[in-house]
Amino acid sequence: MKHRTWMAIARAQAGVISRAQLIGAGLTDRQVDGLVRSGAVCSLGFGLWRVAGAPASRQTSLWRAVLATRGVLVASSAVYLWHCEADLRAPIEVAVRRSAHNRIPTGVRVHRWLGDRAALTTRYGLPVTPLPQSVIDYLASLPWPAAMAFADRAFNQGWIDPEQIERRLQTSRPGNGVLRRILATHRAGAEAESERRLHRLLHRSGLTGWVANYRVAVRGRIVARVDVGFPLLRLAIEVDGLAYHSDRDRFQRDRTRQNELMLLGWTVLRFTWFDLIERPDQVIDTIADQLQRMVS
Repeated sequence: MKHRTWMAIARAQAGVISRAQLIGAGLTDRQVDGLVRSGAVCSLGFGLWRVAGAPASRQTSLWRAVLATRGVLVASSAVYLWHCEADLRAPIEVAVRRSAHNRIPTGVRVHRWLGDRAALTTRYGLPVTPLPQSVIDYLASLPWPAAMAFADRAFNQGWIDPEQIERRLQTSRPGNGVLRRILATHRAGAEAESERRLHRLLHRSGLTGWVANYRVAVRGRIVARVDVGFPLLRLAIEVDGLAYHSDRDRFQRDRTRQNELMLLGWTVLRFTWFDLIERPDQVIDTIADQLQRMVS
């Protein structure tokens, strides 16, 4: 019965178990030492073992970090668990209380700011910060413009909202400068900055025949304004800003406008802030390919 109990604990923790958990499951120190001598478990250091035959995986490393530090997964490790980002090269990040004096395993980054554990949650059994906090902590750790590219996804997916960033900014934490810049760009000029970035890409590419903020008119009535228009070919380029999908009224207006443009014979290509930041060459290639097809 004892054997099944400790094995169940280990299975739930990607094969990892601590000496304290083994003792808590009812094994004596002598029995634990016997498991080690027999090769039933192999040492991971820090009073932790992995069950023989259990595969080494990212989950194994996460459990080792959590059990060794008694911490909570945050930032890059937390967004990995929430399936928002998956940079497996990044160190495992945990937060502990400021007063904690734990040994830190190699490949683990410890933040000493952990607050109220009642506000935490679990993901696949692992202690982790809630989704909005995880995303905001990760944003705060990123350089600019990678932070803006990820913020674009985060706002559009509904993972965070501006009010949650404001609440985070009420605390003194590293990365607040990046968060303030994201918030300011989101509220005042994200759309304009995305358009300016598109204009710079078009200038550098050498593509011609386009007009910024082009107004499409029918019998003297302006039916639409597009971010970039190629009037002779009736090609419109639109860029979605950071808060695009969080603004339902704007989303509906843009869809109505896009339908009107298409009924007038226009082709519409849409790009996001993330496209402009992370895939600028692909943006230009897509536009150039479309232009080539339209003149062929």
